[in-house]
Amino acid sequence: MRFADYYEIMQTIARYGHALDAGTAPFDQIFTDDVEFDLTHAGPPGQPGSVIKGRQHVLEAMTGSADDPHTYRSVLTRPALSHHTTNSEIVADHGDEVEVRSKFLRLGNSQPGPMPVLIGQYLDTLIRTIDGWRISRREVISHGP
Repeated sequence: MRFADYYEIMQTIARYGHALDAGTAPFDQIFTDDVEFDLTHAGPPGQPGSVIKGRQHVLEAMTGSADDPHTYRSVLTRPALSHHTTNSEIVADHGDEVEVRSKFLRLGNSQPGPMPVLIGQYLDTLIRTIDGWRISRREVISHGP
């Protein structure tokens, strides 16, 4: 793998948290049009989540609106104050498709200060598109607060 590809893959993964924290969502620079966002293991035990298909639907789920991402009223992303993705590792390289495993931490705005509200891992599949590397599938696995 060329370093330029590695760098772009890591930038794509980092861009997700920055987009959510800023209240804007340049999801066309993060996800493919037909992304599959798997939340079946993201909720509390015994309460499986769903699989969201398509970038527009992911945008709605994350920001509260597909038309105005600045509304930022999602129950999926709030009350989080800050999203952190760490320990990203390319675990499989298939040329124009890679699999990446990352840890994540979401901090909530609570008293007396920011507290972890969710920790877990992302299992991502990224593909090389004409516009660069994009996430085509993300599985979110929650390990609780």
